[in-house]
Amino acid sequence: GLALVADGVAGKKIALLRTYIKPDHLKRYLSDAGAVITDCQVYDVEESQDKGSLAKAIAKKPDAIFFLSPKSAYRFFKLAPDRIKERLKNNSSFLSIGPVTTQALKAQGVYRIRAAKTHTVQGLVDLCLEEN
Repeated sequence: GLALVADGVAGKKIALLRTYIKPDHLKRYLSDAGAVITDCQVYDVEESQDKGSLAKAIAKKPDAIFFLSPKSAYRFFKLAPDRIKERLKNNSSFLSIGPVTTQALKAQGVYRIRAAKTHTVQGLVDLCLEEN
């Protein structure tokens, strides 16, 4: 939060366009730094129960699995069967878009994680190209 204060957000009007988030650290940091927040829920994220498409992807024995958010890591490990999770942990590369997603993967017991240098989809693509 200190970097936001240093950047001078006090008195700035900021619209947060995102999904519903709880706990809301970003909003709190910005408000504490003196920003005037308008919180706009512009999309929703539903938790998939689609084990079928995940099973299909896993059956192809992926060399690499991309994770673009912490939620994708949690849902993957919730939906995948235990024996398959262990096989993938040992045989697949886990590619993370950034540090928060990396932490989520570590929380699931994954330690062979490669993180994108720039925390974007392009950063993940670059990371994948480096690997080959």
